[in-house]
Amino acid sequence: MYEFPSTPAAQWRSRMDVSLRELEIVEEESRSYQAQRYARAAEAWQVFADQHGRDISADRSSMQQRSFRAELATVLSIPEVTAENLLGRARILVGSIPTTYRAFEAGRISERHATILADAVAPLGPDDTAESGAPSPTRRSSLQPSSHARSSTSAR
Repeated sequence: MYEFPSTPAAQWRSRMDVSLRELEIVEEESRSYQAQRYARAAEAWQVFADQHGRDISADRSSMQQRSFRAELATVLSIPEVTAENLLGRARILVGSIPTTYRAFEAGRISERHATILADAVAPLGPDDTAESGAPSPTRRSSLQPSSHARSSTSAR
């Protein structure tokens, strides 16, 4: 059973504020690690594609691409479809909307915010994704992910 602290209210509040700030720091670090997961997946894909001498992403059914997805899924202990989604979003975040990726890496937006933005710009062409098609991650980071998704969809 929880016992209320016998310290004065001000000390109790101060300790709680410190605990909440520490939790906030842990959350920012967690988001940074999540962002690094996307960056490493995009980097591994680029190394794989460079080894094969061409952009093999045009044919999603190619054995080479499927082989890479299976290997990524094995390394991360996730289903192959999840690995495919991770890889697609990673390439968009790192390559097409780097400002959003940096906000994610800095912990200013959540993984859900970042993936909503990546999904929103995925149908756009390379000329359209120079951050112009992506809503500002700093301006919208205070929105809940569901509101963020509606906002991103209406921006298209």
